[in-house]
Amino acid sequence: MKKLYSMFMLLTTLFVVVACSDDTENPYVMESQVQVVKANVLFGAKGGEGSVEVTAPGVISATLNSSWAVATVEGKTVKVVAQPNESGNGRSAKLTIKSGKDSTQLTVQQTGLVFSLQAEPSYIVNDQAGEKQFALEHTNDINITTTAEWLTASYDDDKFIVKYTQNTTGRVRTAKINYSSGNVSNSIVVTQGALADIIDKSYLLVGTYNANGQQRGIEFPANFVQESGKLFLHISSTSAGFDWKIPVTFDEANLKLSLKSIDNVGTFTGDIKGDGTSMTANVFLLMYSTKVGGKSIVSNDSGVFSGSFFTTKTGEMNCNLDGNVVNGNRLNSLIFAAATGATFSTETFVGSLLSMDEPFLREVVTAATRAKTRF
Repeated sequence: MKKLYSMFMLLTTLFVVVACSDDTENPYVMESQVQVVKANVLFGAKGGEGSVEVTAPGVISATLNSSWAVATVEGKTVKVVAQPNESGNGRSAKLTIKSGKDSTQLTVQQTGLVFSLQAEPSYIVNDQAGEKQFALEHTNDINITTTAEWLTASYDDDKFIVKYTQNTTGRVRTAKINYSSGNVSNSIVVTQGALADIIDKSYLLVGTYNANGQQRGIEFPANFVQESGKLFLHISSTSAGFDWKIPVTFDEANLKLSLKSIDNVGTFTGDIKGDGTSMTANVFLLMYSTKVGGKSIVSNDSGVFSGSFFTTKTGEMNCNLDGNVVNGNRLNSLIFAAATGATFSTETFVGSLLSMDEPFLREVVTAATRAKTRF
């Protein structure tokens, strides 16, 4: 308390002395002879050059306590050059200008980087040439590269512009735009294609199945066929003795394939019940969750597996089929079930013929095709 009181008395005394200096020159206060005439040392994140003009009785020198800016002297002008600020945080440094024993100080400031691009991580476009524009806010230069010549990107003050050429390859193609500004970096994946690029190709329907507690791979040849204006995914196996056509829908705008539960896919003839008796039954596509088990089997049309086609880095056109959520369970397995009736029900159910977990379509391509389409 005594120390605070003493400091208060000292401040009061100083205030009085300064106040009295209106009429009497204060011998203890000396005004610097280095006077700032004009200063421009507030920088944006992009950096650049600023200056400070002073008057001084002699030659001046300047020091700047900064690793991101430098100061040089030209006559009575100090030039300050600031590097781009690649961080989102602002920063400051102290500039000291001296002439003999006199000096003055200024604060050099720089704002932080601003970068905002209103774009999604991926886009699907049709085979026609076109472009997309996205709102952009940025303070620094943007570095842009693409992984294919058919895809380009540029920017101006407030727009990020993506352009793509017409796709005449007869295949779905995928490429990536990589961009960076300061310490911000990201990418946009663009896939270009149409149904015509997909249906005339050879595929494998790939998945896994449980064999005595172990997951093993399984795959069957697959291709698309169109009959009476409807699209089907045709799968077959000579060794397993089946030839089925799964009804599918295709959303061309999103290159999205969908399979629905309870659809009739064909017939099967063989020992379905395991009693040594051969019979012929209708086959229906059911869906369920392996995490929950049999009680999650969807035996109505509420189950859906769907996915969009894309091109892998090795040049294959693939489609990951993800199940929807039914009764709180994420579906991840297909079951081909036999039934005696024209429609499936628990009463007509005979037995399960095949199950496939985590299914997806993988294109069968030649080495030459793979080399031309990789990105």
